[in-house]
Amino acid sequence: MERIPDHIKGLAVTTLGVLVLTPDSLLVRLIALDTWTMVFWRGLFMLLALGGFVLLYYRGEAPARFRAIGRTGLAVAVSFGVGTLLFVLALNNTSVANTLVIVAAAPLIAAVF
Repeated sequence: MERIPDHIKGLAVTTLGVLVLTPDSLLVRLIALDTWTMVFWRGLFMLLALGGFVLLYYRGEAPARFRAIGRTGLAVAVSFGVGTLLFVLALNNTSVANTLVIVAAAPLIAAVF
């Protein structure tokens, strides 16, 4: 069996990333909310989803698991929040296609660095 070139793998990963993010991006554009309201609701639903998962998965240990995230966990949470804000701002200020290509290419750019 032939080995697939790395360039083709990279293009496939980028294309898949764009296809996965497209429905979310289009919904953000279709909902008539300002940026901060959109970020609030996205954050609230993410909190409920992840918090609910942790509560169901760890049950009685959930409070200890939340406390155990430490500074690194808080840094990741802040980074995720800033990323969500910037994503919504980008969708509101430029085309969906431009935003998605940049987001999908981020892993490739990180790999180059």
